[in-house]
Amino acid sequence: MSVGRTSVRYMGEMSGAVDAIQSQLAILHGACDAVSHRELVGLLAEVTTVARSIPALQHRVLNRLVAETEPHRLGESSWTRVLTTALRVSGRDAKRRLDRATVLGPRRAMTGEPVAPRWQATAAAQARGVLGAERVAVIATFHKHLPGWVDVGTRESADAQLAGLAAGLGPEALGKAAGQLLMMIDQDGPEPCEQDQARHRSVTLGPQQRDRTRSIRGRLDAEAGAYWEAILANEAAPGTNPPDAEAAAAHGQARGADADPGVPARSECRSQAQRHHDAVKAVGRRALACGELGMHNGLPVTVIVSTTLQDLEKEPGWRSPGAAPGCRSRR
Repeated sequence: MSVGRTSVRYMGEMSGAVDAIQSQLAILHGACDAVSHRELVGLLAEVTTVARSIPALQHRVLNRLVAETEPHRLGESSWTRVLTTALRVSGRDAKRRLDRATVLGPRRAMTGEPVAPRWQATAAAQARGVLGAERVAVIATFHKHLPGWVDVGTRESADAQLAGLAAGLGPEALGKAAGQLLMMIDQDGPEPCEQDQARHRSVTLGPQQRDRTRSIRGRLDAEAGAYWEAILANEAAPGTNPPDAEAAAAHGQARGADADPGVPARSECRSQAQRHHDAVKAVGRRALACGELGMHNGLPVTVIVSTTLQDLEKEPGWRSPGAAPGCRSRR
C-alpha cells in the first residue's frame, strides 16, 4: 500500500475516532439527568481520568511536528505562533504545551529508534490519567530546581518516586514531598551567585488603575531585603503608621516614641500586608519631606497632585476664592 493511501486511511480512522468521542460525550450529557448524585460523582471521576490522559496524545503530536518539519512550512514564524493560530490559545499556553511535550512526549534517536520520554515515570502516569495539570506542574518545578550535577540515574529515580507519590497525594502534599526530596538530593542548596541576584533584582510599579491604586511587584537582592526587613520591623509594627496617623496622634493614640504612655494604644485591625503598605507610604512621605532627594528635571523632587474643577466642586466645604464663607461656589 502506498504512503498516500495509508495516510488517507488513517485520516478516515482519526476522523471516525473523533466523531465517536463526540457521540459518546453526547450520551454522557443525556445521562447526567437520569442518575443519582453518587453516580454523578463517579462519572466525574472517570471523565477526569480520561481528560488527564489527553495531554499524552498532544505531546506525541507536537514532538512529531517539531522533529519532522519547520514552522514556516505551516505558514508561521515559530511553533508558538503555529499553536496560537491553530488552537486560539495564548502565547504563554502555547509555550507551556511545547515545553511539556519536550519532557513528557515520546522521542526518537538520531537513527530513528523510539526513545522514552525524559520524565518517563511522570509521562506514563499522565498517559494513564493518574496525574492532572497541577501535579505535573509540581513535578516540573522539582526538575527545574534540580542542580546540573545530578546524574541521569538519580533524576529518573526521583521522577519515578514523585510520580508514584502523586497518585495518592494532592498538589499541596506533593509539593511538600518534592521539597523534601530535593533537600535530600541537594542538602546544601544552590550556591549563592551575585550575578544571578543582580539579574533577578527588580521593582516594577504598575500603571494607575481606575480606583487610583497601583500594583507593585519585584524581587530584592540580599542587601535591599535586609534594609527593608529592618525598616518594616519598626514601621509596620501593630499600631504604627495607621492611615489616620495625624488624627490618632492628636488623640494620643499612636504608638511610638512620642506616644502618651498613659493612653492605651488603639486596637489593630489591619492585616500584616496592609501594615507593610502603610509603612512604605510613611517612609516615602518622610523621604520627600526631608528635602534630601535632590533635583529632578531642574525641580526639587516632590509630588504634584492635579485635579479638575468638577472634582473640587464635589468635595464638601469647597468654595472658590471670593465666595462668602459657608457658601459653595456654583458654575
